Amino acid sequence: MKKDRLIIQHTREVRNKTGESPKRDAVWEACFAALSKVPRLLRLLLQSFCTCDLCEKELHVLAQILSLLLQHTQLRNHMMANASLLQHIIQDLTHYYGGETREQWLTDLLYCYSVTLSGHRANIGMRDIY
Repeated sequence: MKKDRLIIQHTREVRNKTGESPKRDAVWEACFAALSKVPRLLRLLLQSFCTCDLCEKELHVLAQILSLLLQHTQLRNHMMANASLLQHIIQDLTHYYGGETREQWLTDLLYCYSVTLSGHRANIGMRDIY
């Protein structure tokens, strides 16, 4: 999909620049703000991710984007509202990677996903207690 390519291209450009960039940080914060204020936008973004269209070198970029989204506090509930879609994307990433050994980017993504999922379940349990 065209959107996937644009996101990956943008992420590569951001990663290729050295040092901290106030403009880059401002763009990321604006993206996070929009995604957290408009849950439908986050769902559309997740639906646009199609791992089958990505080459092996691009899979880690998608995993890094998902890890960033999962780590963002304001998006956590919205990400869990889309847990089945997110799980499908992560399963596809795991399936399409197909490497002999698990790469660090995949381990990081799986860790972020499991921490977010377990934290969400704990919050639900605490809410039920009180």
